[in-house]
Amino acid sequence: PEKFTSLDKQQTNKFITKFGEEFDRITKRIDTGNFEVLFSHLLSLLQRFTWCIPSNTKDEYPDVSLYDHLRTTSAICGCLYQYHKDGNFDQNSIIDSNTDKFRLVLGDISGIQKYIFEIAGIGVGGVAKRLRARSMYLSALAEAISHKIIHDFNLPISNIIMSAGGKFYVLVPNLAGSEDKINELQEQLDYWFVKSYYGELSLNLAQLPFNGSEFGSFGEILAATAARLNQRKKTP
Repeated sequence: PEKFTSLDKQQTNKFITKFGEEFDRITKRIDTGNFEVLFSHLLSLLQRFTWCIPSNTKDEYPDVSLYDHLRTTSAICGCLYQYHKDGNFDQNSIIDSNTDKFRLVLGDISGIQKYIFEIAGIGVGGVAKRLRARSMYLSALAEAISHKIIHDFNLPISNIIMSAGGKFYVLVPNLAGSEDKINELQEQLDYWFVKSYYGELSLNLAQLPFNGSEFGSFGEILAATAARLNQRKKTP
């Protein structure tokens, strides 16, 4: 990015044209009838073209990109659809922001440092490659578990709010069986990790329901969920 005093409308038009060309190219090469395939390609395209466009130019410091805004909005819409599709699908019910319609799920792999760095003392040579391999494996493992959650709730990939460093945040609808479904997944993961790693690695999940009005203080939701995760780590 470079500083400029005025916006070059011609440059903007070129980007819009390029976006349209890329969209046409993608739709001709993929199965547009497959929602997950189409959605993931569109999300990638939006990231490429809107990562540096501000979502709200009226803000004094417009530091949220249009891509992040669109991705988060689609995650919220996905939750609302799953929450209302079998019940009250009218406008008043949907805009009700005082009911706990959302549930934030936080997942974190424990034992990462020991698992990654113990390989450095085994064998001779190629240490850097083995360290990178183990690091990539753990990232892929966390990513796979987060995808398992969105598939269980029939949500798009945008509902994985963040995934990095063996930790992920997933936004799911707060349905009648949501809490039990996450607890069942925790039991399955506990069994698999003990069987596969004998307790060297573990995956801890924490969850917290909240309502739409609390998006305005989302930092507090993150902090409360993190506190539940720490409690879970102390009682493996």
